[in-house]
Amino acid sequence: MARSNYLFLFLLPLLLSSCFETTNDYYSGIIVDELDRPVANVLVKEDLVDTYAFKKLTDKNGYFKFKRNEGVLPDIILSKEGFRTDTIPMVWTHAGERFEYADVIKKDSTKFILKSKNEGDLMFDHHEVPKPSFGAITNPKYAADKLFGVWLVNGDKTPEGFKLDKEIYYAFGYKGNRYMRYTINYDTLTVYRDDYYYNRKGVIQSVEKDRLVIRWNKGEIITYYRWK
Repeated sequence: MARSNYLFLFLLPLLLSSCFETTNDYYSGIIVDELDRPVANVLVKEDLVDTYAFKKLTDKNGYFKFKRNEGVLPDIILSKEGFRTDTIPMVWTHAGERFEYADVIKKDSTKFILKSKNEGDLMFDHHEVPKPSFGAITNPKYAADKLFGVWLVNGDKTPEGFKLDKEIYYAFGYKGNRYMRYTINYDTLTVYRDDYYYNRKGVIQSVEKDRLVIRWNKGEIITYYRWK
């Protein structure tokens, strides 16, 4: 890091005194992936030479909290194999008049998204991918009988949704009807379409007697209601 940058970092505490925002003497947050799943063992590190940098690994819930260096406000670097290294800036100016500070030093448990290096894992994949012969369920978080059935986006008001049984995922609605193969691995539902050779993934966030919530790729959260 250039000497001028270090000088700026050490002058920041003087600038902080002119700001009305309260900042913590520690970093805190939760690291999740694009499907809002906690990411464990992410290295959260101050952007300083290792000798001086404070650091911490996220726990199984993606949570981290550790004391920060006094007198400096370096950016925070997030890194883990299989994910894109990212940086959280700690301070910036707003309209050139006042300083803004990152939530990681203002609030507890703010979520930060760490993106996968392999976008095909979480987005539509337009390449040939291996597909199961029929529905395949592995180590399910929720009992299959709670997931099987007909699920509608807006209850009985909208004829759009899907039917899930032990062999097939059948989507229906204004965009057409289609039989598709699927897999469920713990809480992740993957749907395979044969014609365009891509798949769609979603995390099952909750399932109750008459309601199912899935967070699909790109962060789209849809609540489905069981058809009676």
